[in-house]
Amino acid sequence: MRSFLLATAAAALISGTVHADPWHDKARAMLEHAVNIPTVIGRGKVPELANYFADQFRQAGWPEGDIHVMPYETKGDVGTPTDHTAALIVRWRAQGHPKQKPIMLMGHMDVVEAKKEDWATSDPFVFTEKDNYYYGRGTIDMKDGDVAIITSLLRLKAAGFKPKRDIIVFFTGDEETNGLGAHYGATT
Repeated sequence: MRSFLLATAAAALISGTVHADPWHDKARAMLEHAVNIPTVIGRGKVPELANYFADQFRQAGWPEGDIHVMPYETKGDVGTPTDHTAALIVRWRAQGHPKQKPIMLMGHMDVVEAKKEDWATSDPFVFTEKDNYYYGRGTIDMKDGDVAIITSLLRLKAAGFKPKRDIIVFFTGDEETNGLGAHYGATT
C-alpha cells in the first residue's frame, strides 16, 4: 500500500492533469508554494521552506516533539558567503516497541541558482504550469520529491495507517553545495 501511495503522489505531481482528488490539489498547492521560495544558497530562504513543510506535519497531527527544524550554517561555492540554512527531521513513531529498524525518507530543499534571463518562458523561482507541465526550480530536483513524500505520509495518516516501524523524514538544506546537512543529521 505504501508503494502504491508514493507512486500515486509522484505521478500526480508529475502530470499536470486536473484531478478531482483533494490530495492532488494539496500536493500541487504545496509544490507551488515550495517552488516560489528561492532556496538558493546565499539567500537564507531554506529555513522558511523547512518551517512550511513542518507546518504541514503539525496540521496533520504529528506531535510537536517529533518535528524538528534544525538551523545550521553552510558555505556556498567560492565567493558565496556563509548562509543560514536548515534541516527538517520528522519522526512518525510506530506504536509500542517496533522490532524493525526505522525507515528514512530523504530529500533536500535547496536548489541551484538560476538567472531569469536564461529562462526563455518563465521566472525560475515562480511556479508556472503550461501545457500540462510544471516549470520552476525544484519541480524536478527535488521539491517535487519532498512534496511527494510529505503528501504520501499525510494521506497515509489520514487513512488511519499505523506504521509497524518508525518512519523518519530527513530533508537537508545544502545538498547542492556542501552537503553539510547530511553530516549534521547523521551526528545529531
